[in-house]
Amino acid sequence: MRSKYLSVFIVVQVIFSSYSPADQETDAAISEVQGMMQSPDFAKKASKNSPEGTKAAEYVKQISGDAQNEQEMYKLAAEVLGNMKGLSLDQMKEVAEKAKVDPEAFAKTWTPEQLKKLKQLSERMPAANQKKP
Repeated sequence: MRSKYLSVFIVVQVIFSSYSPADQETDAAISEVQGMMQSPDFAKKASKNSPEGTKAAEYVKQISGDAQNEQEMYKLAAEVLGNMKGLSLDQMKEVAEKAKVDPEAFAKTWTPEQLKKLKQLSERMPAANQKKP
């Protein structure tokens, strides 16, 4: 994976891992979470319920550069979450855990359109092009 958009990918992966559905019928829960992630106030609401959600929301805000990019990151994460439809909750948790360890393997589960959106988003974000010390 090209390093210039790795930062954006990591943020999407963190969002995905932080906001996986709770113990409900999985596909219905995914749809519910996807809808919530489309809301501009999603990060604020989600961070109240989860320490991981708070960390993810803070990182998204830090790296995004502006509110539009921030919202686009949540939209992309919601799309990626939709890739998990048809999996059990345990399978989803396994995917999320593996994504933390091997982000490149996780990226292979994305559609070409999602990868294109990731690249376009990363090119608009100033923080994604900066090297970490």
